[in-house]
Amino acid sequence: MKEAHNDASKHYYELSSCISILLPLSLALMTALYTCTPLAAADTVQARGLAYLGKADCRIAPLEPAPDKREISWTGGCADGYASGKGMLTWNVPTVSKVTLEATLVRGEASGEVVLKTSRFTYAGTMRNGVPNGEGYFQFEGRGWYEGEVANGLPHGKGTFLNIDRSRYTGDWVQGKRHGQGRATFATGGSYTGSWKDDVFDGQGAVVYAGAGHKFQGLFQDGRIAGLPKAAAVVGRYGVDGEVGKGPNRDSGVVAYLPMQASWNDLTPAQKNAFIRNYPALEAGDEPPFPLKGEAGLFDKVSRMNHTFGVVKGSLGVYVLFGKDGKPLSVTAYGAPTATIVRALSTVYMLEQYKPARCRGEPCEMVYAVNFTFTVDD
Repeated sequence: MKEAHNDASKHYYELSSCISILLPLSLALMTALYTCTPLAAADTVQARGLAYLGKADCRIAPLEPAPDKREISWTGGCADGYASGKGMLTWNVPTVSKVTLEATLVRGEASGEVVLKTSRFTYAGTMRNGVPNGEGYFQFEGRGWYEGEVANGLPHGKGTFLNIDRSRYTGDWVQGKRHGQGRATFATGGSYTGSWKDDVFDGQGAVVYAGAGHKFQGLFQDGRIAGLPKAAAVVGRYGVDGEVGKGPNRDSGVVAYLPMQASWNDLTPAQKNAFIRNYPALEAGDEPPFPLKGEAGLFDKVSRMNHTFGVVKGSLGVYVLFGKDGKPLSVTAYGAPTATIVRALSTVYMLEQYKPARCRGEPCEMVYAVNFTFTVDD
């Protein structure tokens, strides 16, 4: 089955290959970490009231994610009844498959420089009492990279996150969220510099808007200019002929989070707001570019290409810059599964007709972004 869909946080599709989306700037990072917190909180095993892993004469401190059936292997030495010295720990976890930890163990616990690998991320950096602490580098599979200070397995302090689409945030982090002072630039255009709270603009800041580059400096609250109401957004699951689960689309093979046949003017205000969430630095009232006849035609071509070129796997972001006349100026692809897919998709998107972006009522240059993750169903 082929499926394509979007969510409210970012524009994305699935093919069956599944096409799924790249998460927003720090959400990608947090999803990977919270889904699989690398190791348990820092204090002694005895204080945690937990049982050691491994053999009785070569004990290993408890790990998170916990080994399946408490089974774990250690390639290093043992001393005084504990795993000790340099070596590699290997264990299995149902949610992330195999986990490996290259480390130096002291009385069964990892300390100092380590390399932690799962199917979702790799961490290289310092670890204290079995949890990433100090400074390190995370590489998230198909998502992006973080480098900076870490506390209890999360970005905390100063650090930089680079999304796979090259959106970037540099600044303060608190328990895995952008919080404090920082600067973000966005692949869909624009930037924000100033105060953050719980991962959104909040406090004094300055934004350069996507498109025409208009600027605002002042007070922000909950991700928007203070005093502006929160825009309602709504999403669904739509096939080519209507809402999935109703009528002919009960088991649709192609699914999107907005009505696929709808032009920009056909979308409800709440549906437009869902799409606009792809643009963190879009000025209130501005409009992004959008396929003139809706997204159904584009998605159908992507689906057919995926079969034509052998059903590829991997992430792909397609970012098309449009001029004031709605004509494409350039196409940039990130995380491409194959060069053939990139060339084919670039051609498709360059030939499509689009509604131009509008900034303060006037046509303006802006990016139209689509992100795919190709997977193969069993």
